[in-house]
Amino acid sequence: MPSEKIVAVGLLTESNVRTLGSSLKKVFPITDDGRFDDLLSALDQAQRARSH
Repeated sequence: MPSEKIVAVGLLTESNVRTLGSSLKKVFPITDDGRFDDLLSALDQAQRARSH
């Protein structure tokens, strides 16, 4: 795999993805099966910490 710099990671709704369309280079859907709950919780906690 070529060394490619990651410039952004985003959590988007299906509507967001449709709006952005072909401007998105890669999209990796996640399922609502709880596998990402810890990650989402950590992101929420980091956001709360930044806003205080």
